[in-house]
Order: sequence, then C-alpha cells, then structure tokens
Amino acid sequence: MLYNIFLITTVVTTTFAGYWTSKRGDPCLSSPDPGPCRGSCPRYYFDSSDFTCKKFTYGCCGGNRNNYRTLEDCLDTCNDGCSNGINPDQIRCIVGACTIQTCPNFPKAKCVPRCNSCFSQFIFRGRDVTSQCNTRKTI
Repeated sequence: MLYNIFLITTVVTTTFAGYWTSKRGDPCLSSPDPGPCRGSCPRYYFDSSDFTCKKFTYGCCGGNRNNYRTLEDCLDTCNDGCSNGINPDQIRCIVGACTIQTCPNFPKAKCVPRCNSCFSQFIFRGRDVTSQCNTRKTI
C-alpha cells in the first residue's frame, strides 16, 4: 500500500513538474502546439527563427502559451511591438520615440516605448489609443 502511494505521488509530481516547466518558460520560444482538442480556432504563434508571427490552427484547448488571438498580441508579446520580420535587437534610434512624440487627442495617455524605443504606443484608461492620437477627436 505504501509503495502504491509513493508510486502515485512520484508519477503525479513528475508529470506536474514537466507541465509546470513547459508552461513557465518563454512562450515565444515554443513551437506551435494545437493542443489535444479537434476544434478549429485560428491563432498566431511567434517563430523566433525569423521574428515573425504566423497563423496556425489551434484545436481550441490545451497547447502552450505561444498562442495568440491576434497578430498584434503576438507581435506585442514576442517582438516588442516591431513589425513582422524585424529583429528589435538590430534597431537603434537616435532619440527615443516617447521623448519626441505626443498624443494631442489624449494628453494624459501613457507613452509606452515599443520596438527598442523607436515607436510609441499610447495607452489611456487601459486602451490602446495610438491610432487616434493624430485624428480629430469626436465627442
């Protein structure tokens, strides 16, 4: 009886440790994993070999964390907001974007440097308002 409890504990601990390690690592370095289900959910994964986010069919459950609903989520998480195919480590800017760019329509928006500080993203009340910074504000 004691041997059975030890064996079960060892199997559960070993299985959980492997699961925990795979879930905790950098999701951007993982291969795309469709998971065990047979659904068809369109998603994106980051391919670290060429700094691009690519489409894949996710089974809708399980899998790993290299699994993003949108291209933007994938690029923001894994490529510092740079465009597909751009390595942020190879980009250098003379002046950081947040030091020279503003968001007139949302003056209280927080400027978040992206793509090695070469581009600005403006966040206001938890929303990305970057696309609205230089457009006419509607009331």
